[in-house]
Amino acid sequence: PMSTDYTSASSQRHHVPTAAWTGKPITVSAWAKPESSAVNQFILWVGETAVNNVKYGLVLHTTLKARFRLEDGGAYTLDSTGSWSTGSWWHCGYVDAAATDHSVWLAGAETNNTGNGVVVLDSGSYRTCIGADAGSTPASFMDGLLGHVAVWNVALSDNCMIALANGASPLKVARGNLTNYWPLTNQ
Repeated sequence: PMSTDYTSASSQRHHVPTAAWTGKPITVSAWAKPESSAVNQFILWVGETAVNNVKYGLVLHTTLKARFRLEDGGAYTLDSTGSWSTGSWWHCGYVDAAATDHSVWLAGAETNNTGNGVVVLDSGSYRTCIGADAGSTPASFMDGLLGHVAVWNVALSDNCMIALANGASPLKVARGNLTNYWPLTNQ
């Protein structure tokens, strides 16, 4: 895919001044080609910039799992069943339909879980960052390539997530519900 190259050591990231989502349902989708597994790498982060412990995001974790992390006074994580590796392209995603219906996707495979999911965000104080955790002390920088980062305000179906993992453009999937799309083509 077309992409932007992030170098962890240089603290590269893209900032968006508003939250990429403000409640359920949501779907997040992105392509990543990590070059390192030494540190956690945020693909997409939404959070409070004045503090470090209020954040939501899709992460390539050091356990080689795609992870959705919610941290708002307590921590909740959902990891993919499958594992990623460095030097290859991976489709990653998160679907949150309701408090008891959410899943993480890696390479077209779904991991379901029940329990806590994304809560409604205070969109007045949250912002979005691509390629890092942008809390009061930025960290977890992406080291590799990112492309086609997208957010929908619906829970996409399994067939839609599989289509995205097979290379469908986010612009061709539930276009009317696509709220944010960053192709990241050589930015």
